[in-house]
Amino acid sequence: MTVTAESRHIRTRPDVNPPAFFTRSDQTDPVAVMLENARKTTFMALEHLTPNGRDPMRDVIKTIRKATGYSEHRAKTVVIIGMRLMKRLPQTLALQRALYLLDDTHIAILASVLDAADGDTYAAIDAQLARMLTPTMPRQAFPDYTAFRRRVTRILLDTNPQLAEQENPADPPDFELDQPGQDEAGPVSLQAEFTKMEGLILDETLRKIAAQYACTRQEAFHKLIFDQVTVQLTLNIYQAEDIPDAPAWISGIGWITGELREELLAKVTKTRDLADYKDKAAGSYAPSEGIKAYVEGRDGGCGVPGCNVPAHRCQKDHRVEYAEGGETSSKNLLDVCSYDHNHKTNGGLHYILDPETGTTIWLHTDGTFEVSLATGPLSPQGKWEAQTVADYTRERQRRAKHRRKKED
Repeated sequence: MTVTAESRHIRTRPDVNPPAFFTRSDQTDPVAVMLENARKTTFMALEHLTPNGRDPMRDVIKTIRKATGYSEHRAKTVVIIGMRLMKRLPQTLALQRALYLLDDTHIAILASVLDAADGDTYAAIDAQLARMLTPTMPRQAFPDYTAFRRRVTRILLDTNPQLAEQENPADPPDFELDQPGQDEAGPVSLQAEFTKMEGLILDETLRKIAAQYACTRQEAFHKLIFDQVTVQLTLNIYQAEDIPDAPAWISGIGWITGELREELLAKVTKTRDLADYKDKAAGSYAPSEGIKAYVEGRDGGCGVPGCNVPAHRCQKDHRVEYAEGGETSSKNLLDVCSYDHNHKTNGGLHYILDPETGTTIWLHTDGTFEVSLATGPLSPQGKWEAQTVADYTRERQRRAKHRRKKED
């Protein structure tokens, strides 16, 4: 049998790995095989429990809870919403029945996130989910629950850009200051809500103050409010020049479109063509701001599989140590969080880096390896996402314009 690019992830023989597979599907790992069999059994049971629409809902939930031990809320989320949703995603369902990558928690995440999607966007959502769930490399890392939720949310916003615009409401966010009574002791409690962008700016400001004054973030917040200290904060905003109406990308936020994108781009004080830094090397251990920006834009976050630290909070690790002749350039640098960087420095991690794509092959001490793909806007995945977001945004605008014409 000829293995095509489309079927490189499908097993042609039982218990034998195909050319491309996720680590959780590794047929040479007995634990991975046991867990895959458990997911398969669970999913088959959930398909059997999925209601046909004719039975009373109370009886359906009672049957699900008796068979699974789920709470009423989880029974509704996983089976009533999640499994019905899977039937509206034929490509994703076919992959699940072939590979059994998703467990009931993944299905619950799909249900809770995609519940807000417009019905006419399910085909586009299905295509993106299928792409995410299709491995392209051997022993490719599979996203953990946090990363999975983040990526599904990104797919939702890519295909339903109007939801991203709703994240910045005109009404002021909640603010609550709870003070003890006149004769009561105890601290004052402050609770405030911010948009994701405002939260990132506040968090980065507090981190910078804490580093500058060698204090905790709580103390930094006190200095910001009461001592009125100031810091200079720089945020890198990425936008492709070769894509019409391209979305912007910020580490820790992801893709942004619409009014927020225009508002942030209007505040830009300096621009760089990052292509100029792709092959540039610094003459010292510390990379220049341009090289750092390129590496962060390629990697998107910590390169270690399963780590979700955003790129701007990572250290720039020299794959070949600087003291051993390794140059300070994107070809030899990778974003690695401080925890994993210490582990690597102590000999617990080794990797091979493809500087063009940011793909890393992690060599573990037990003799196995794992492949991690870069997710930043300069990576192959990021470039595809930028084009996809721009396409969906234009299509949404076209439909809105068409509806307005019909109403007129």
